[in-house]
Amino acid sequence: MAQEQTCLQDLEAEEESLQAQLDKAIADQVRMHTTFKMELRESAKCCEEMMAQHDDTKAQWSALEAELIGMEGHLQTVLDERDRLEEKSMNLESDIQCAFSMQRYLESQLKDRLAKSSI
Repeated sequence: MAQEQTCLQDLEAEEESLQAQLDKAIADQVRMHTTFKMELRESAKCCEEMMAQHDDTKAQWSALEAELIGMEGHLQTVLDERDRLEEKSMNLESDIQCAFSMQRYLESQLKDRLAKSSI
Protein backbone atom coordinates (compact mmCIF):
# COMPACT_ATOMS: atom_id res chain seq x y z
CA MET A 1 0.00 0.00 0.00
CA ALA A 2 2.85 2.35 0.88
CA GLN A 3 4.43 1.48 -2.40
CA GLU A 4 1.20 2.29 -4.25
CA GLN A 5 0.93 5.50 -2.25
CA THR A 6 4.46 6.50 -3.32
CA CYS A 7 3.70 5.57 -6.92
CA LEU A 8 0.51 7.66 -6.76
CA GLN A 9 2.44 10.63 -5.35
CA ASP A 10 5.06 10.25 -8.08
CA LEU A 11 2.29 10.18 -10.70
CA GLU A 12 0.63 13.23 -9.17
CA ALA A 13 3.98 15.07 -9.14
CA GLU A 14 4.54 14.04 -12.76
CA GLU A 15 0.99 15.19 -13.61
CA GLU A 16 1.65 18.55 -11.94
CA SER A 17 4.93 18.86 -13.83
CA LEU A 18 3.25 17.94 -17.11
CA GLN A 19 0.36 20.34 -16.37
CA ALA A 20 2.88 23.11 -15.64
CA GLN A 21 4.68 22.32 -18.91
CA LEU A 22 1.35 22.30 -20.76
CA ASP A 23 0.31 25.62 -19.17
CA LYS A 24 3.68 27.12 -20.10
CA ALA A 25 3.40 25.78 -23.67
CA ILE A 26 -0.15 27.17 -23.97
CA ALA A 27 0.97 30.55 -22.59
CA ASP A 28 3.90 30.54 -25.03
CA GLN A 29 1.57 29.68 -27.92
CA VAL A 30 -0.90 32.43 -26.90
CA ARG A 31 1.98 34.93 -26.62
CA MET A 32 3.37 33.86 -30.01
CA HIS A 33 -0.12 33.99 -31.54
CA THR A 34 -0.64 37.49 -30.15
CA THR A 35 2.79 38.58 -31.38
CA PHE A 36 2.13 37.15 -34.85
CA LYS A 37 -1.28 38.84 -35.02
CA MET A 38 0.28 42.16 -34.02
CA GLU A 39 3.07 41.74 -36.58
CA LEU A 40 0.50 40.78 -39.21
CA ARG A 41 -1.52 43.94 -38.46
CA GLU A 42 1.64 46.05 -38.65
CA SER A 43 2.61 44.37 -41.93
CA ALA A 44 -0.88 44.95 -43.35
CA LYS A 45 -0.72 48.61 -42.29
CA CYS A 46 2.75 48.95 -43.81
CA CYS A 47 1.50 47.27 -46.99
CA GLU A 48 -1.44 49.69 -47.20
CA GLU A 49 0.93 52.64 -46.72
CA MET A 50 3.24 51.28 -49.41
CA MET A 51 0.32 50.80 -51.79
CA ALA A 52 -0.82 54.38 -51.15
CA GLN A 53 2.74 55.61 -51.70
CA HIS A 54 2.92 53.50 -54.86
CA ASP A 55 -0.31 55.04 -56.12
CA ASP A 56 1.00 58.55 -55.34
CA THR A 57 4.28 57.80 -57.10
CA LYS A 58 2.42 56.37 -60.06
CA ALA A 59 0.27 59.52 -60.28
CA GLN A 60 3.37 61.71 -60.06
CA TRP A 61 5.02 59.62 -62.77
CA SER A 62 1.97 60.02 -65.02
CA ALA A 63 1.95 63.78 -64.43
CA LEU A 64 5.66 64.02 -65.23
CA GLU A 65 5.18 61.90 -68.32
CA ALA A 66 2.36 64.16 -69.52
CA GLU A 67 4.50 67.21 -68.78
CA LEU A 68 7.39 65.68 -70.73
CA ILE A 69 5.14 64.99 -73.70
CA GLY A 70 3.97 68.62 -73.58
CA MET A 71 7.57 69.82 -73.35
CA GLU A 72 8.54 67.66 -76.32
CA GLY A 73 5.75 69.27 -78.34
CA HIS A 74 6.86 72.72 -77.22
CA LEU A 75 10.48 71.88 -78.05
CA GLN A 76 9.48 70.73 -81.54
CA THR A 77 7.57 73.99 -82.04
CA VAL A 78 10.62 76.00 -80.93
CA LEU A 79 12.91 73.98 -83.20
CA ASP A 80 10.56 74.50 -86.14
CA GLU A 81 10.49 78.24 -85.37
CA ARG A 82 14.30 78.29 -85.16
CA ASP A 83 14.55 76.56 -88.56
CA ARG A 84 12.09 79.05 -90.05
CA LEU A 85 14.04 82.00 -88.61
CA GLU A 86 17.36 80.58 -89.86
CA GLU A 87 15.89 80.24 -93.33
CA LYS A 88 14.52 83.78 -93.15
CA SER A 89 17.90 85.04 -91.92
CA MET A 90 19.68 83.31 -94.80
CA ASN A 91 17.21 84.85 -97.25
CA LEU A 92 17.79 88.28 -95.71
CA GLU A 93 21.56 87.82 -95.93
CA SER A 94 21.16 86.85 -99.57
CA ASP A 95 18.98 89.90 -100.17
CA ILE A 96 21.59 92.10 -98.46
CA GLN A 97 24.37 90.64 -100.61
CA CYS A 98 22.19 91.22 -103.68
CA ALA A 99 21.57 94.80 -102.58
CA PHE A 100 25.32 95.37 -102.07
CA SER A 101 26.01 93.94 -105.51
CA MET A 102 23.33 96.16 -107.02
CA GLN A 103 24.74 99.19 -105.17
CA ARG A 104 28.27 98.47 -106.46
CA TYR A 105 26.88 97.99 -109.97
CA LEU A 106 24.95 101.23 -109.82
CA GLU A 107 27.93 103.09 -108.36
CA SER A 108 30.05 101.69 -111.17
CA GLN A 109 27.45 102.77 -113.73
CA LEU A 110 27.31 106.22 -112.16
CA LYS A 111 31.11 106.57 -112.26
CA ASP A 112 31.12 105.49 -115.89
CA ARG A 113 28.44 108.06 -116.80
CA LEU A 114 30.20 110.78 -114.84
CA ALA A 115 33.47 109.90 -116.54
CA LYS A 116 31.78 109.97 -119.96
CA SER A 117 30.03 113.25 -119.26
CA SER A 118 33.33 114.84 -118.08
CA ILE A 119 35.01 113.98 -121.28
